Amino acid sequence: MVLELIVPSSEAFQARRLLAGCPDTGVLRCVPRPQDGLVRLEILLPENQVSELMHILMTRIPSGEMGALNSWRRHLTNHGLTHGF
Repeated sequence: MVLELIVPSSEAFQARRLLAGCPDTGVLRCVPRPQDGLVRLEILLPENQVSELMHILMTRIPSGEMGALNSWRRHLTNHGLTHGF
């Protein structure tokens, strides 16, 4: 699964560090949005850890805003990779 998380740029390092400590989880993309002082993180995580990770993010990064939660296949399609990686 791929979860989108938007955090203030001042908290992006803390969010990435928190995610680094979660097993089988990683940041696929870190996209700065300097015009509004935010960073968008695309997080890869196992399907069976979605609710656990969401709980961790809500309690440890309360200023974060969760966006879309997509399957890996949907994530690839959203980025124009439709040939089935």
